[in-house]
Amino acid sequence: MEFARKHPFLVVLALTVFLWMIGVIKTDPQRVTEPTPKYESTWHNDFHKGISVALAKNNARDCGEYAYKATSDSSEEYLVRCTSGRTYRKEGSGEATKILFYQVFPNINSVVGPFSEKAGAR
Repeated sequence: MEFARKHPFLVVLALTVFLWMIGVIKTDPQRVTEPTPKYESTWHNDFHKGISVALAKNNARDCGEYAYKATSDSSEEYLVRCTSGRTYRKEGSGEATKILFYQVFPNINSVVGPFSEKAGAR
């Protein structure tokens, strides 16, 4: 009884876990929703002045051509896929173009990256 007085939170937590385990507390599967994707699904290839200025001011390398996706909740952040136009020899499959990704925030002329394709482009 003294433990319960000293640690009421642990007692409530243990009781909650116990009730959940025996099925008294149920998770409603309809309340579980899929997370919203961070970026829209379509790549845009048209010129974007804000992205171009931010990349130039931050000396983004290997970005001769780019495509971009806006975040799904605003237009203040973009995922930018850059190619330099140069090719390199890819082991076992001939030539490939180097692709780098950047997070670009045109409103504040900020760029994060580069990230390689292997780092997990979204």
